[in-house]
Amino acid sequence: LGAFPSNRRPRVVWAGAADGGESKRLAGLLDEALRPLGFPTEGREFTPHITLARLKTLKMLDNPEIFEQTGKAVRRLEVTAEAVTLYESVLG
Repeated sequence: LGAFPSNRRPRVVWAGAADGGESKRLAGLLDEALRPLGFPTEGREFTPHITLARLKTLKMLDNPEIFEQTGKAVRRLEVTAEAVTLYESVLG
């Protein structure tokens, strides 16, 4: 488990995914396919993850350091994806 931009200032809570590069390759292919449709290319390197929550304020967490403690206790889960669905995340 972790958070973007950092564990001390979480805005997005995520679970990491290790996949040998398949999802990074898919992200690159999606960037290429969506660019002609007017979608901007992501400037940051893709980090394979599953978004679990978005936080508006730190007040939503009792203890922001929980990610450093919890991440060590999370079990690995193996999942095979058979499809991809794109969602636009609009903060507001």
